[in-house]
Amino acid sequence: MSQLRYEMMPLESGVFAELYLPKKAHYQGLLYETLTNGFDVENVRKHLRGKRKQIQAYLGGAAQYWEIAGKNSPSPDQFLNETFIKKFPDLLYGYTMYEVDGVFRSPHTGQVVEERTQIIRLMFISDLDQVFAALPFIDDSNRNAATLLARTYLRSTHWDRDHFLADHKLFPSASVFDDKQAAAIIYMTADWARSIAVFLFGYVVHDICEGLRKLNQNDVIAPEEEIWVTLFWNLTINRIRSVP
Repeated sequence: MSQLRYEMMPLESGVFAELYLPKKAHYQGLLYETLTNGFDVENVRKHLRGKRKQIQAYLGGAAQYWEIAGKNSPSPDQFLNETFIKKFPDLLYGYTMYEVDGVFRSPHTGQVVEERTQIIRLMFISDLDQVFAALPFIDDSNRNAATLLARTYLRSTHWDRDHFLADHKLFPSASVFDDKQAAAIIYMTADWARSIAVFLFGYVVHDICEGLRKLNQNDVIAPEEEIWVTLFWNLTINRIRSVP
């Protein structure tokens, strides 16, 4: 009889996001449906396609996620087209929910409010091997350097690709690549990061806010003043995987 073993898998990079909103019974069905539907990329594409005009306008308030090419970056109404939607990747690996006691000050009234807060954590794991598969110059000898360069870009304080590349020689991981190769790595990484932002704000947050708006219209709940979204770009994961 063979014994089940557990092995540690190589380190993986990723991103996790958290959504903060009041814990209310009326929200649970909406949250579950939106999040579980997000595991099927066809559902996400259908949402982006069916509500594209609304989402384009909605995404306009988060310019920092779209300005990946500096001043010449395409805006959401330019890049969120049918070609982009058809190629939209499968991103969501999992989510968790937990609750905390929150105390907030209303931005409108200044009143201090105590409420039970629900936090939704979503995890996005960067399959850089798949991202780099289209780059013929990446092999086993420089794969780690390419991964480190991509991670450095994701953790930088801005996503302007050209600005980052102007200084890329300062990073030891970039020394093995010429300018064109470094640019190719950063451009593909930036596209992946932008897709995460579209998924998070254009699908998850947009769909939840639309659901809350409908509940408010039907006088089921009072409108929420704010919903918070946080993003952490320094996620690292080691999977401990069972091996027969």
